[in-house]
Amino acid sequence: MFVYVGCAIGHIPSPVHSKFALGFSGIFVVIVSLISAIGITFYLNQKLTMISAEVVPFLILAIGVDNMFLISRAERMVPEHVTEPKYRVAFALKEVGPSIFVAAFCEALAFAIGMQTDIPAL
Repeated sequence: MFVYVGCAIGHIPSPVHSKFALGFSGIFVVIVSLISAIGITFYLNQKLTMISAEVVPFLILAIGVDNMFLISRAERMVPEHVTEPKYRVAFALKEVGPSIFVAAFCEALAFAIGMQTDIPAL
């Protein structure tokens, strides 16, 4: 997954614009969030089924990678005269931030509703 994200987001011949670190940090954030979610689940004395332990990591990884692609594409659309990284990220997040927030909110709401059901797969 690291190689795929690093190759798909960046420019392969350029060592500066390869964005391998972006892929690594994005996947690292996904792994840490998964570990945190499992810890919160155990803290709240909820059952962790094998289905959720096997399927949810891939869902979270897909969501995280999708957001990385969206932010990276929005950053490429920032005008060239904006050179400082924090302003480039601010311009990019101004474009895609609201849609990422709404998607993340709906996904969290769906997971919360699924957690209240008695079906083990959910």
